[in-house]
Amino acid sequence: MWDDEFDDNTGTSFWGQTPNSIQLIGVHELSEFTFCPRAGQIARETDEEDPGEDREPLGPKLSGFWDYSEHRFNEEIMLTRKRLLLWTMGLVPSVILIFALRFYFSRFAAVVGSSLAAIVLTNIWNTFVDLVRLLWTRRKLLMAVPSHIDLTPLQVSAVSWWTLRKAGFECRIPKSAYFDKEDQLVGRPWRVLSLNEHLKVPVVRKHKGRRKWGKQHIIRLMAYCRMLQRCEQADVPFGVLMFNDSDECMIIPNLPELQSELDRELTRYRTFLAAAEIGLGHPAAPHGNRCRHCHLGKPRVYEQFQSETVLNGEALLPMLVMEDRHCTCGDRYRWTPPHEDIELWQQRKREELES
Repeated sequence: MWDDEFDDNTGTSFWGQTPNSIQLIGVHELSEFTFCPRAGQIARETDEEDPGEDREPLGPKLSGFWDYSEHRFNEEIMLTRKRLLLWTMGLVPSVILIFALRFYFSRFAAVVGSSLAAIVLTNIWNTFVDLVRLLWTRRKLLMAVPSHIDLTPLQVSAVSWWTLRKAGFECRIPKSAYFDKEDQLVGRPWRVLSLNEHLKVPVVRKHKGRRKWGKQHIIRLMAYCRMLQRCEQADVPFGVLMFNDSDECMIIPNLPELQSELDRELTRYRTFLAAAEIGLGHPAAPHGNRCRHCHLGKPRVYEQFQSETVLNGEALLPMLVMEDRHCTCGDRYRWTPPHEDIELWQQRKREELES
Protein backbone atom coordinates (compact mmCIF):
# COMPACT_ATOMS: atom_id res chain seq x y z
CA MET A 1 0.00 0.00 0.00
CA TRP A 2 1.30 3.44 -0.90
CA ASP A 3 2.10 5.76 1.96
CA ASP A 4 -0.40 8.33 0.68
CA GLU A 5 -3.31 5.96 1.28
CA PHE A 6 -5.39 5.32 4.34
CA ASP A 7 -4.73 2.00 6.01
CA ASP A 8 -7.52 0.77 8.26
CA ASN A 9 -5.88 -2.66 8.62
CA THR A 10 -8.22 -4.07 5.99
CA GLY A 11 -6.34 -2.88 2.94
CA THR A 12 -9.11 -0.43 2.10
CA SER A 13 -7.94 2.41 -0.10
CA PHE A 14 -9.32 5.89 0.37
CA TRP A 15 -9.22 6.61 -3.34
CA GLY A 16 -12.65 7.09 -4.82
CA GLN A 17 -13.89 9.07 -1.83
CA THR A 18 -15.09 12.59 -2.61
CA PRO A 19 -15.47 15.44 -0.13
CA ASN A 20 -18.97 16.56 0.74
CA SER A 21 -17.79 20.17 0.85
CA ILE A 22 -14.70 22.14 -0.12
CA GLN A 23 -12.66 22.52 3.04
CA LEU A 24 -10.28 25.37 3.77
CA ILE A 25 -6.69 24.17 3.41
CA GLY A 26 -3.52 25.80 4.74
CA VAL A 27 -0.52 25.94 2.44
CA HIS A 28 1.71 24.67 5.23
CA GLU A 29 -0.37 21.56 5.83
CA LEU A 30 -0.61 20.93 2.07
CA SER A 31 3.19 21.00 1.73
CA GLU A 32 3.55 18.75 4.78
CA PHE A 33 1.04 16.32 3.25
CA THR A 34 3.09 16.32 0.05
CA PHE A 35 6.12 15.27 2.09
CA CYS A 36 4.20 12.73 4.19
CA PRO A 37 0.43 12.30 4.73
CA ARG A 38 0.99 11.77 8.45
CA ALA A 39 2.88 15.06 8.66
CA GLY A 40 0.05 16.78 6.79
CA GLN A 41 -2.57 15.41 9.15
CA ILE A 42 -0.55 16.49 12.19
CA ALA A 43 -0.09 19.98 10.68
CA ARG A 44 -3.86 20.27 10.20
CA GLU A 45 -4.59 19.11 13.74
CA THR A 46 -1.97 21.46 15.16
CA ASP A 47 -3.83 24.40 13.58
CA GLU A 48 -0.96 26.88 13.73
CA GLU A 49 -0.58 29.99 11.61
CA ASP A 50 1.43 29.56 8.43
CA PRO A 51 4.90 31.10 9.01
CA GLY A 52 6.08 30.67 5.43
CA GLU A 53 9.06 28.61 6.57
CA ASP A 54 9.96 25.21 7.95
CA ARG A 55 9.13 24.62 11.58
CA GLU A 56 12.07 24.67 13.95
CA PRO A 57 11.20 23.41 17.43
CA LEU A 58 14.71 23.80 18.84
CA GLY A 59 15.67 27.29 19.94
CA PRO A 60 15.18 30.77 18.51
CA LYS A 61 15.79 31.85 14.95
CA LEU A 62 18.37 34.59 14.45
CA SER A 63 17.58 37.59 12.33
CA GLY A 64 19.56 37.92 9.13
CA PHE A 65 18.53 41.51 8.38
CA TRP A 66 16.97 40.13 5.20
CA ASP A 67 14.44 42.99 5.03
CA TYR A 68 17.02 45.78 5.30
CA SER A 69 17.82 48.18 2.49
CA GLU A 70 21.10 50.10 2.36
CA HIS A 71 19.36 53.14 3.84
CA ARG A 72 17.92 51.04 6.69
CA PHE A 73 21.37 49.55 7.37
CA ASN A 74 22.91 53.02 7.62
CA GLU A 75 20.22 54.18 10.04
CA GLU A 76 20.55 51.11 12.27
CA ILE A 77 24.35 51.33 12.30
CA MET A 78 24.21 54.99 13.37
CA LEU A 79 21.72 54.23 16.17
CA THR A 80 23.73 51.20 17.35
CA ARG A 81 26.93 53.26 17.47
CA LYS A 82 25.15 55.84 19.63
CA ARG A 83 23.92 53.11 22.00
CA LEU A 84 27.42 51.67 22.23
CA LEU A 85 28.83 55.11 23.09
CA LEU A 86 26.19 55.67 25.79
CA TRP A 87 26.79 52.29 27.42
CA THR A 88 30.54 52.85 27.32
CA MET A 89 30.13 56.24 28.98
CA GLY A 90 27.95 54.59 31.62
CA LEU A 91 30.82 52.31 32.62
CA VAL A 92 32.77 55.18 34.23
CA PRO A 93 30.15 56.15 36.86
CA SER A 94 29.58 52.44 37.55
CA VAL A 95 33.24 51.97 38.46
CA ILE A 96 33.22 55.17 40.56
CA LEU A 97 30.15 53.87 42.43
CA ILE A 98 31.91 50.58 43.22
CA PHE A 99 34.95 52.37 44.71
CA ALA A 100 32.69 54.74 46.68
CA LEU A 101 30.74 51.85 48.18
CA ARG A 102 33.96 50.08 49.08
CA PHE A 103 35.50 53.18 50.65
CA TYR A 104 32.48 54.54 52.54
CA PHE A 105 30.60 51.34 53.36
CA SER A 106 31.97 47.81 52.99
CA ARG A 107 33.38 45.24 50.63
CA PHE A 108 29.98 43.53 50.51
CA ALA A 109 28.31 46.78 49.41
CA ALA A 110 30.93 47.12 46.66
CA VAL A 111 30.21 43.57 45.48
CA VAL A 112 26.50 44.35 45.35
CA GLY A 113 27.22 47.56 43.46
CA SER A 114 29.39 45.69 40.97
CA SER A 115 26.23 44.07 39.61
CA LEU A 116 25.46 47.42 37.99
CA ALA A 117 28.82 47.38 36.24
CA ALA A 118 28.15 43.82 35.10
CA ILE A 119 24.89 44.91 33.51
CA VAL A 120 26.65 47.79 31.75
CA LEU A 121 29.44 45.49 30.48
CA THR A 122 26.90 42.97 29.22
CA ASN A 123 25.06 45.66 27.28
CA ILE A 124 28.34 46.99 25.86
CA TRP A 125 29.20 43.53 24.57
CA ASN A 126 25.73 42.83 23.15
CA THR A 127 25.62 46.21 21.42
CA PHE A 128 29.11 45.67 20.00
CA VAL A 129 28.06 42.29 18.60
CA ASP A 130 24.97 43.87 17.03
CA LEU A 131 27.14 46.55 15.43
CA VAL A 132 29.55 43.98 13.98
CA ARG A 133 26.67 41.94 12.53
CA LEU A 134 25.13 45.05 10.98
CA LEU A 135 28.43 46.14 9.44
CA TRP A 136 29.19 42.65 8.15
CA THR A 137 25.76 42.15 6.59
CA ARG A 138 25.75 45.63 5.04
CA ARG A 139 29.11 44.78 3.50
CA LYS A 140 27.50 41.74 1.85
CA LEU A 141 24.87 43.99 0.31
CA LEU A 142 27.42 46.53 -0.90
CA MET A 143 29.73 43.82 -2.25
CA ALA A 144 26.97 41.91 -4.05
CA VAL A 145 27.79 41.53 -7.72
CA PRO A 146 25.24 43.32 -9.93
CA SER A 147 23.55 40.70 -12.06
CA HIS A 148 20.68 40.52 -14.51
CA ILE A 149 17.77 38.59 -13.03
CA ASP A 150 15.84 36.57 -15.61
CA LEU A 151 12.19 37.53 -15.14
CA THR A 152 10.98 34.66 -17.34
CA PRO A 153 13.02 31.72 -16.03
CA LEU A 154 12.42 28.19 -17.31
CA GLN A 155 14.88 26.39 -15.07
CA VAL A 156 15.86 26.35 -11.41
CA SER A 157 18.88 28.57 -10.75
CA ALA A 158 20.94 29.75 -7.77
CA VAL A 159 21.34 33.38 -6.78
CA SER A 160 22.49 35.38 -3.76
CA TRP A 161 19.81 37.08 -1.69
CA TRP A 162 21.78 40.30 -1.74
CA THR A 163 22.10 40.11 -5.54
CA LEU A 164 18.29 40.05 -5.69
CA ARG A 165 18.10 43.03 -3.36
CA LYS A 166 20.73 44.92 -5.33
CA ALA A 167 18.79 44.22 -8.53
CA GLY A 168 15.99 46.37 -7.12
CA PHE A 169 13.75 43.85 -5.36
CA GLU A 170 12.17 45.39 -2.26
CA CYS A 171 11.35 43.06 0.62
CA ARG A 172 8.34 43.12 2.92
CA ILE A 173 6.71 40.89 5.50
CA PRO A 174 3.08 40.10 4.62
CA LYS A 175 0.83 41.67 7.25
CA SER A 176 -1.68 38.85 7.12
CA ALA A 177 -2.37 35.58 5.37
CA TYR A 178 -3.62 35.48 1.80
CA PHE A 179 -6.92 33.77 1.06
CA ASP A 180 -7.56 32.18 -2.32
CA LYS A 181 -11.34 31.90 -2.50
CA GLU A 182 -11.32 29.78 -5.66
CA ASP A 183 -9.10 27.02 -4.27
CA GLN A 184 -10.01 27.64 -0.61
CA LEU A 185 -6.34 28.04 0.21
CA VAL A 186 -4.94 30.17 3.01
CA GLY A 187 -1.32 30.93 3.76
CA ARG A 188 1.38 33.53 4.17
CA PRO A 189 4.84 33.40 2.58
CA TRP A 190 7.83 34.21 4.74
CA ARG A 191 8.58 37.33 2.66
CA VAL A 192 7.37 38.95 -0.56
CA LEU A 193 9.79 40.59 -2.98
CA SER A 194 8.53 43.37 -5.25
CA LEU A 195 10.37 44.70 -8.28
CA ASN A 196 7.60 47.14 -9.15
CA GLU A 197 3.91 47.61 -8.47
CA HIS A 198 2.93 44.56 -10.50
CA LEU A 199 5.82 42.05 -10.26
CA LYS A 200 5.96 40.16 -6.97
CA VAL A 201 7.82 37.07 -5.78
CA PRO A 202 7.00 34.87 -2.75
CA VAL A 203 9.87 33.70 -0.55
CA VAL A 204 9.97 30.53 1.54
CA ARG A 205 12.76 29.84 4.04
CA LYS A 206 14.03 26.35 4.75
CA HIS A 207 16.02 26.24 7.96
CA LYS A 208 16.22 22.52 8.70
CA GLY A 209 18.57 19.97 7.25
CA ARG A 210 20.82 20.32 4.24
CA ARG A 211 20.61 22.84 1.43
CA LYS A 212 18.33 20.67 -0.64
CA TRP A 213 14.69 20.93 -1.54
CA GLY A 214 11.92 18.50 -2.28
CA LYS A 215 8.53 18.34 -3.90
CA GLN A 216 6.89 19.82 -0.80
CA HIS A 217 8.88 23.04 -1.20
CA ILE A 218 7.93 23.31 -4.87
CA ILE A 219 4.24 22.84 -4.03
CA ARG A 220 4.46 25.45 -1.31
CA LEU A 221 6.04 28.03 -3.59
CA MET A 222 3.58 27.33 -6.41
CA ALA A 223 0.69 27.81 -3.98
CA TYR A 224 2.06 31.19 -2.88
CA CYS A 225 2.67 32.19 -6.51
CA ARG A 226 -0.96 31.42 -7.33
CA MET A 227 -2.21 33.31 -4.28
CA LEU A 228 -0.22 36.42 -5.16
CA GLN A 229 -1.55 36.27 -8.71
CA ARG A 230 -5.15 36.04 -7.56
CA CYS A 231 -5.10 38.16 -4.41
CA GLU A 232 -2.88 41.00 -5.64
CA GLN A 233 -3.38 40.60 -9.42
CA ALA A 234 0.41 40.41 -9.63
CA ASP A 235 2.77 39.04 -12.23
CA VAL A 236 4.63 36.23 -10.42
CA PRO A 237 7.36 34.75 -12.66
CA PHE A 238 9.06 32.67 -9.96
CA GLY A 239 9.35 31.89 -6.28
CA VAL A 240 12.46 32.02 -4.10
CA LEU A 241 13.61 29.32 -1.68
CA MET A 242 16.07 30.48 1.01
CA PHE A 243 18.32 28.38 3.22
CA ASN A 244 19.05 29.11 6.85
CA ASP A 245 22.33 30.81 7.80
CA SER A 246 23.09 31.33 4.12
CA ASP A 247 22.67 34.03 1.50
CA GLU A 248 22.14 31.35 -1.13
CA CYS A 249 18.69 31.19 -2.74
CA MET A 250 17.09 29.05 -5.39
CA ILE A 251 14.85 30.60 -8.02
CA ILE A 252 11.97 28.22 -8.77
CA PRO A 253 10.16 29.21 -11.99
CA ASN A 254 6.38 29.47 -11.88
CA LEU A 255 5.65 27.10 -14.76
CA PRO A 256 2.30 25.70 -15.97
CA GLU A 257 3.44 22.12 -15.35
CA LEU A 258 4.28 22.96 -11.73
CA GLN A 259 0.91 24.64 -11.30
CA SER A 260 -0.69 21.45 -12.64
CA GLU A 261 1.28 19.50 -10.03
CA LEU A 262 -0.18 21.80 -7.37
CA ASP A 263 -3.69 21.00 -8.63
CA ARG A 264 -2.96 17.27 -8.39
CA GLU A 265 -1.70 17.62 -4.82
CA LEU A 266 -4.79 19.63 -3.87
CA THR A 267 -6.98 16.87 -5.28
CA ARG A 268 -5.02 14.19 -3.42
CA TYR A 269 -5.26 16.09 -0.17
CA ARG A 270 -8.98 16.81 -0.49
CA THR A 271 -9.60 13.13 -1.22
CA PHE A 272 -7.53 12.32 1.85
CA LEU A 273 -9.63 14.68 3.98
CA ALA A 274 -12.84 13.18 2.59
CA ALA A 275 -11.73 9.76 3.78
CA ALA A 276 -10.85 11.17 7.19
CA GLU A 277 -14.36 12.61 7.50
CA ILE A 278 -15.84 9.11 7.35
CA GLY A 279 -13.22 7.65 9.68
CA LEU A 280 -11.46 5.49 7.13
CA GLY A 281 -8.46 4.65 9.29
CA HIS A 282 -5.09 6.33 9.40
CA PRO A 283 -2.51 7.18 6.73
CA ALA A 284 -0.09 4.30 6.32
CA ALA A 285 3.48 4.59 7.59
CA PRO A 286 5.72 6.30 5.03
CA HIS A 287 8.28 4.39 3.01
CA GLY A 288 11.85 5.43 2.30
CA ASN A 289 13.98 7.64 4.53
CA ARG A 290 11.53 10.44 5.19
CA CYS A 291 11.26 9.60 8.89
CA ARG A 292 15.00 9.59 9.42
CA HIS A 293 15.42 13.34 9.87
CA CYS A 294 11.80 14.39 10.42
CA HIS A 295 11.29 16.69 13.39
CA LEU A 296 7.94 15.05 14.14
CA GLY A 297 9.73 11.78 14.89
CA LYS A 298 12.62 13.29 16.85
CA PRO A 299 12.49 12.04 20.47
CA ARG A 300 12.24 14.52 23.32
CA VAL A 301 12.31 13.97 27.08
CA TYR A 302 8.84 13.47 28.51
CA GLU A 303 7.93 16.06 31.13
CA GLN A 304 4.41 15.86 32.49
CA PHE A 305 2.23 18.87 31.63
CA GLN A 306 5.09 20.39 29.59
CA SER A 307 6.17 18.18 26.68
CA GLU A 308 2.84 16.60 25.73
CA THR A 309 1.77 16.53 22.09
CA VAL A 310 -1.31 18.75 21.74
CA LEU A 311 -3.51 18.17 18.69
CA ASN A 312 -7.01 19.53 18.14
CA GLY A 313 -6.65 21.25 21.51
CA GLU A 314 -6.13 18.00 23.46
CA ALA A 315 -2.97 16.59 25.03
CA LEU A 316 -2.19 13.08 23.81
CA LEU A 317 -1.00 10.22 26.00
CA PRO A 318 2.75 9.97 25.39
CA MET A 319 4.13 6.85 23.75
CA LEU A 320 7.70 6.32 24.90
CA VAL A 321 9.89 5.42 21.93
CA MET A 322 13.22 5.28 23.77
CA GLU A 323 13.50 5.13 27.56
CA ASP A 324 12.01 8.41 28.85
CA ARG A 325 11.50 10.02 25.44
CA HIS A 326 8.52 10.41 23.14
CA CYS A 327 7.81 12.18 19.85
CA THR A 328 4.89 13.87 18.14
CA CYS A 329 4.40 11.29 15.39
CA GLY A 330 4.70 8.40 17.85
CA ASP A 331 2.10 9.94 20.15
CA ARG A 332 -0.32 10.58 17.29
CA TYR A 333 -0.07 7.22 15.51
CA ARG A 334 1.04 4.99 18.41
CA TRP A 335 4.17 3.69 16.72
CA THR A 336 7.95 4.03 16.80
CA PRO A 337 9.11 6.11 13.82
CA PRO A 338 12.46 5.06 12.29
CA HIS A 339 14.11 8.36 13.20
CA GLU A 340 17.91 8.34 13.17
CA ASP A 341 18.09 9.06 16.93
CA ILE A 342 15.81 6.12 17.71
CA GLU A 343 17.66 3.77 15.36
CA LEU A 344 21.02 4.69 16.93
CA TRP A 345 19.60 4.08 20.39
CA GLN A 346 18.17 0.71 19.30
CA GLN A 347 21.53 -0.25 17.81
CA ARG A 348 23.32 0.59 21.05
CA LYS A 349 20.84 -1.48 23.02
CA ARG A 350 21.39 -4.47 20.71
CA GLU A 351 25.15 -4.15 21.07
CA GLU A 352 24.83 -4.03 24.86
CA LEU A 353 22.78 -7.25 24.84
CA GLU A 354 25.24 -9.01 22.56
CA SER A 355 28.29 -8.03 24.61
